[in-house]
Amino acid sequence: MGFLHTDAPVHEGVWYNDVFIPGTSFNDEFSIMNSQDLWRDWSFSQMDVFAIQYLYGVGRRVCLRTSNGHYVQALNGGGGNVVASSTNPYAWETFHLMESPLYGHPYYVLQARNGNYLQAANGGGGNVVANSPNPWDWETFELIPGQEKGTYFFKTKTTGHFLQAENGGGGNLNATSNNPWAWESFILINSHF
Repeated sequence: MGFLHTDAPVHEGVWYNDVFIPGTSFNDEFSIMNSQDLWRDWSFSQMDVFAIQYLYGVGRRVCLRTSNGHYVQALNGGGGNVVASSTNPYAWETFHLMESPLYGHPYYVLQARNGNYLQAANGGGGNVVANSPNPWDWETFELIPGQEKGTYFFKTKTTGHFLQAENGGGGNLNATSNNPWAWESFILINSHF
């Protein structure tokens, strides 16, 4: 499955399995991935099922690359501002892209590393943050394929604004554009973080 042991040891305060899945625990005594108790009959715990769905069954983990090669980043892995100025596709640049639980295709939500969702402030027309605990209207985007192969536009459900990397990348991410121009497009890159 690609999972590490949930009961892995701590080394100097750092977990060896530091690719943490939001909504799970570092210590799940019922997980099938515990390495200590080999004689017990095991089945998938509730957190195992959530982790499997998160990684494989519901949506995909992606980085959003801007038109000039920068990556969208939730600062600190989520909880605040979102920028489009990162030069590397690492953990803070990875989002869980999944169909909206309220509306389904073609509407999607983007979940940051810490479990919060990207949100267009006021549903669009301003900044984008990653501090919402719920995937509601302001967190919902229509995913529209672009004319260039592999490019996509994210259109807010509430106001119809498009996500935009200022200057095509290198600055802030906002939801203020009324038109799907080239610098409002993003390439979805699969992520292993």
